Amino acid sequence: MLFYASEKYPVEDSYSKYITEHGGSTNAFTSMKHTNYYFDINTKFLEEGLDRFAQFFIKPLMSPDATIREIKAVDSENQKNLLSDIWRMDQLQKHLSSKNYPYHKFGTGTWDTLEVKPREKGLDTRLELMGFHEVNYSANIMHLVVYAKETLDEIQALVERKFTDIKNTGRSYLHFLVNLVHLNTFRFL
Repeated sequence: MLFYASEKYPVEDSYSKYITEHGGSTNAFTSMKHTNYYFDINTKFLEEGLDRFAQFFIKPLMSPDATIREIKAVDSENQKNLLSDIWRMDQLQKHLSSKNYPYHKFGTGTWDTLEVKPREKGLDTRLELMGFHEVNYSANIMHLVVYAKETLDEIQALVERKFTDIKNTGRSYLHFLVNLVHLNTFRFL
């Protein structure tokens, strides 16, 4: 959702276009503990690539149209995952975990869970996403790795220039101090 546009670069998909036009690629994934955003690019274009990348965390734009497209993309990915044994086993493991923790919940999304049910509750998914970003995207819990040909001092200076405006909300990591999966749930014959 973040990769569509930012206040500084408001043209949708200009980030992806910039990266691919300069010999690179970009993607993202969400795991149980974090979301990982990454790209590679021809080294001559790294500085602007980093600037465009940083803006998603500083001032992202989440238009209503982009939100709907992203919900449809998530729903489509979920439909694909329904055919995957690995995804089904993952969902089974979640179902068997403690109901007291977020891990127990459905882990991806559908049109129903991301658009229909929120609307029925009077919620606007786009506003919820913006609120989530505001609260959870905090500099103090983010990590950045930059691999480049420049010296470490040059890379550090570049990163400080580009990423210093990411706000620090003081957000802390979520910690779970218990085993989320009941030990006796998996039995083998």
